[in-house]
Amino acid sequence: MSVRFLACFAIVASMLIAGVSSAQDQKKGEFSVQRFSPAAGPRNFITVQGARTDGKMAFSVSAFGNYGDRPFVITTCVSATDCAANNASQRREINIVETLVTGELVGSFTVIPALQLGLHLPYTFTHGAGITTDPNDVEPWKTLLVENDPGFAVGESPVLIIHGEHDEQIPVISSQLLLARMCGIDQVVERRTYPGQSHAGVIGPSFPDMLEWIDARLAGEEAPTSCT
Repeated sequence: MSVRFLACFAIVASMLIAGVSSAQDQKKGEFSVQRFSPAAGPRNFITVQGARTDGKMAFSVSAFGNYGDRPFVITTCVSATDCAANNASQRREINIVETLVTGELVGSFTVIPALQLGLHLPYTFTHGAGITTDPNDVEPWKTLLVENDPGFAVGESPVLIIHGEHDEQIPVISSQLLLARMCGIDQVVERRTYPGQSHAGVIGPSFPDMLEWIDARLAGEEAPTSCT
């Protein structure tokens, strides 16, 4: 009985087209920007979901090139809806993975149609901003952030917090949390919120109150506090 050997060599280049994902569609678990993963084996040059195991005592060798242009980009902005809206501002794109190049050598040996041995030898080059460690967990940045963030050390002067209740950039709960933190260290602080006012819109309505508060401090009057 004769044994036939099948050898094939293929070079396939594929360009990745990265899908766009909205920030409102949360992604859970692991995901990959490597969109093309060929299967080993004869006649599997563009097969990615399964593998054909035709032949008996047959082998194959193939090489694949894979290129991705900006496959992982995070877009940030200030918007009431999403970054594609006309009202979006401060739009910024972060190229987490800007360039992705993968070369892969794939080999297979089919003993019988029901048994195939495969081998993948990939080499990947990536370029981009990447995802760095949270600076809140790394020294010296952890200490520097605390030293320059209000509410961790008591200041000599009293503090007035002004916040619009319809602030579209900084949630009103943020100044409430800051107030609680300042009160916790015995900082003299007063918080005033203005209904219906936005991040920038609060400046006009609060301006007379700010001048009155400053004049009272310069006159030597005791600063009021919102701490209870």
